[in-house]
Amino acid sequence: MLLMPYEEYIKVNLYSHRKIPFSCDYCNKRFFRRKINHTKISNKNDCLIEKDCCKECIKYKNTEALFKSLNCQNTDLMIKHMVNKKIKTLSGVYSIRDKQNNKKYIGSSKDLVQRFKAHLLDMKNKDHHISEFNSLDPKHLEFNIIEYDTALPDFSFRLSSSPG
Repeated sequence: MLLMPYEEYIKVNLYSHRKIPFSCDYCNKRFFRRKINHTKISNKNDCLIEKDCCKECIKYKNTEALFKSLNCQNTDLMIKHMVNKKIKTLSGVYSIRDKQNNKKYIGSSKDLVQRFKAHLLDMKNKDHHISEFNSLDPKHLEFNIIEYDTALPDFSFRLSSSPG
């Protein structure tokens, strides 16, 4: 988020060395960036997320962009969970469904982002371990995260001796 009036931001020369203040949209940390660098980030065609982030939170932004490009459900909730727990990778159970024939593949991974990327790369290279996936168009696939790691509540067990 821009921390200066927009009218003032517009007046800054694109190639100026003046540092512009921002607030990270993920961790709220204040950081500075030159206007030319901010403009390059904002104009990226492959990024669906128009959020400003510090260097530490770029992984969250990339994860959010990937999940949104794959139309994953509850993306905002998962990213919020990752930011709150300060975790850079998300593990869990996922499904890939072919929207044309309704077939599903269910898997699990310690790093869902890398696993989704691996599936897509293998399909692109026609080298997927499930040969049927090699003929599928990724545009017709639906990636869903069924369950992801959440902090388990602290269960305390009380042992009691009961008469037999």
